[in-house]
Amino acid sequence: MAVLLGWLAMMVAGCQTTRKVNWDDRVGTATYSEALNELGPADKFAQLSDGSLVAQWLYRRGEDRLAHKLLYGGGPSDIKDTARLSDKYLNLTFGSDRKLRSWRWSYK
Repeated sequence: MAVLLGWLAMMVAGCQTTRKVNWDDRVGTATYSEALNELGPADKFAQLSDGSLVAQWLYRRGEDRLAHKLLYGGGPSDIKDTARLSDKYLNLTFGSDRKLRSWRWSYK
């Protein structure tokens, strides 16, 4: 039981240190180079015919729905539900000047 409580405490502490980025504030100013420095190489990217660049990063891997329900609440009737939650992706679009034009979340 002590091991479980220790693990849970580390998970909560780790979640609290995650820095939230306000992408709305960075539209028009953030550059592709800055995104690469902060996020690492994009998982997918494409250069469009107008010179703009669309890049996608895996932000959070989907977790097992059963584990999620056990950690965050769920009754015994939910035990049979083993589907996975969707992966969360950050999609950034940069203009031909390599400045952030738009952003959005997507789920797969």
